[in-house]
Parts: sequence; C-alpha cells; structure tokens
Amino acid sequence: MTKLLPDVRSFSELTTPAADAWPLYEDVETRGVEYRLEGLLAYAKGLKGALEADQPFGVRILHEPDNEHDPLAMKVVGWWSGQEQHLGYLPARMAYACHHLHKDKTISARLIDLVLDIERPRVLIDVLQGG
Repeated sequence: MTKLLPDVRSFSELTTPAADAWPLYEDVETRGVEYRLEGLLAYAKGLKGALEADQPFGVRILHEPDNEHDPLAMKVVGWWSGQEQHLGYLPARMAYACHHLHKDKTISARLIDLVLDIERPRVLIDVLQGG
C-alpha cells in the first residue's frame, strides 16, 4: 500500500504561524468533512506534492455570508500551489464567536492534522487571531 502523506506527528511541525498570531482555539475538528471526501483527497494529493516540492501550503478560514443554513458560517479552505479546496466548516458556535467577539481582528488558521479514514475523515486546525 502506498502512503499518501508522510509520517509527521503534526503538520504544525511543518508550518509556522505569523509572528503576531496566537491561538484562539486549538485542535478544532472541522465539520462536514465527511461530505467532501473527493475534495479532501484532492487536498491530500496537492499537499503531498507541495511537501515533496518544498512549496507552501495551509488552510484559511473564510466567512460565507450567502450560506443558506447559517449566514455566520465560516468555511475551512485548504490551499497549495495556487489551488484551493473547500474542506468543511468551523463548528457553528465557534464561527459565531469569531464573528461577534473577534470581528475586528484578523482570524487565520493552521493545519494540525489530516486523517484520511473513510469511516471518520478529519481535518484538525488551530484557529488563530492575527496573522
């Protein structure tokens, strides 16, 4: 069996947040990943290529005001080599807090772990203020 991603304890070992960024929430499990398996696999493949080529990669959080279920929704987007993929959402209460309590602050994110398990796929991130 070919491994898709290298063995790393955490992607946080490979990424450094901006000097002015500090954690608001750590080890946040992105919601809705199980509905985006193709996108998750595309991101994993892109991430593998970025790691092999020593190119930057990461995740960002974007407000999605046109979301039909929640106008405060904040989606988690993985990016690499000029491409990006919608991976899921911040938990609703956390999105609400980011929108209301931190609305005048820059919110960023850092990839912590990506689990390609068909039974329970996961994307874990740190939500940062600043950066």
